[in-house]
Amino acid sequence: MNKKRLYMMMLFLFVLSGCSAKLAEEKAVFDGSGYHYEFQLPDSWKQQEASVYKNNFGEAAVFGAEDEKSDSFMYVLTFPKEEIELEGFGEKTREELQKVHGYKNIEDIFMKEYEVNGYPAFKYTVNTNFKDESIWAHFYYLVTEHSVVQINFYSADDRNYEKRVEILNESADSLREVGEAETTATADSSAETAGSSLYTENDALRFDVTGYRKITVDDQEYLAVRFKIMNKTDTVVTPALWYEKAILTQGETKLVQADFPEGAEAGNLKELAVTNDEEVLKGQEQEGLAFYKVSSDKNERIVKVQFNEDEFERDEEIHLDLSTFDD
Repeated sequence: MNKKRLYMMMLFLFVLSGCSAKLAEEKAVFDGSGYHYEFQLPDSWKQQEASVYKNNFGEAAVFGAEDEKSDSFMYVLTFPKEEIELEGFGEKTREELQKVHGYKNIEDIFMKEYEVNGYPAFKYTVNTNFKDESIWAHFYYLVTEHSVVQINFYSADDRNYEKRVEILNESADSLREVGEAETTATADSSAETAGSSLYTENDALRFDVTGYRKITVDDQEYLAVRFKIMNKTDTVVTPALWYEKAILTQGETKLVQADFPEGAEAGNLKELAVTNDEEVLKGQEQEGLAFYKVSSDKNERIVKVQFNEDEFERDEEIHLDLSTFDD
């Protein structure tokens, strides 16, 4: 009888511990797409420095945080509302997630379409891998007055993941657009930010290298290069044109485009690379992501970026230092 009571008490305490999550009283804030936002993180989550989340998720990320009680993390992207086709958005995004995460049946990707503050909202859940561990990815797309905000929560696949998603839902749905962003810009000096001087152009195109990142999956190193392409002609182009115009070398080896390996870390980059196939009209600019296998040779840590000499002129080579990301 005493053992049974002890067991019930332990079970009761376990249930209480699973229900104890709540939102932080202090609101987290960030700017994106020209506007200012606020929302509430779960109270056990800690905001990251910009250099950390931009290094992990790319220069486009505007906010990042991690859970101090589990191996869970998140980041935020924003997009001007006029650039997003909202008609059919729900199913189109579900189809993209199916491709990115390799789901055989689209019905296996959880999708919810609802409203937050009178505006459309969409939520998706997939199971993926991060550092060879199972993890649950919850993607929220929240439409505000002027923007579409994408909040990506990656939740550890542990005994509390089913309960954790409840507080993640509350956190995402607490988002508010509260006004225009301040016009004063601050520079990020992280290794991911390559600098606005890293560009080349001619009468037809301009390429700006905006950042780079190295990841390692199953002892194989990969390089992701973030860039922008500007189209100056009447001919429609896509960011994928990078692979024709840019030549990357590591030592004497010419790098070639690589497929994305399995795993959440590479999956994040694969999502960013979706824009490679978007059309860029005259006068427009679009971001892209190029992905390569690189050698782990410690004597060859510089990747040189050159562009076709007969089309582009540049006085200095662009160097990407892989040692920035070495342990």
